[in-house]
Order: sequence, then structure tokens, then C-alpha cells
Amino acid sequence: MSHLSRTGAGCTISCMEKQPEPADPHIRPVNPQRDLSAVADVIDACFSATIDPDGRRYLQRLRQAAQRGGIGISLQGLVWEDDGKVIGNLTIIPFREATGC
Repeated sequence: MSHLSRTGAGCTISCMEKQPEPADPHIRPVNPQRDLSAVADVIDACFSATIDPDGRRYLQRLRQAAQRGGIGISLQGLVWEDDGKVIGNLTIIPFREATGC
């Protein structure tokens, strides 16, 4: 794992080239090439009663990208896998706030 940090003009930019491996054997980094359909299913199962139209479009994009082998979508996060089946998901969505940088 490589870590780069740069500070200037009141801003700090940090970047990690590789996500650290989780300690629990059930948790692993999401693999967009194989996990997108399962992640969409988990999100749908958990939020189907309350998901809004934007959420439905997001699930549709995940499923379409899954059909293309993960091409066209960037997904960062972790999945919980039990007996070879994805049963949980943590999606990391970068948030950038304009701070005059």
C-alpha cells in the first residue's frame, strides 16, 4: 500500500493506491467485475419499500454495468460474503467540498 499526501494553499490531498485488506475473512473489497449484480440485489432488498426514482435509476445502472462485466461504473467499497454469496455492502461515495482549493 502506498500513501501520498500533499499540502498547499490550505488544502490537503491524500491518495491511497490500494485499499487495505479487511481483517475479517467475510469482508473484502468490492470487485465491480463480479459483484455489481449482487450489490444491486442487496440494496434493492434493503431499501425497496423506500427507494426513490433516483435510487431506482442507480440500481438500473448497476445492473446494466454488471451485464457489461463492470465496465462503465466506478464502485468503491466493501462486501460481506457468506458461503460465496454477497449478503452485505458498504459503498464508499467520495464527497468533495469546495474550500477555495
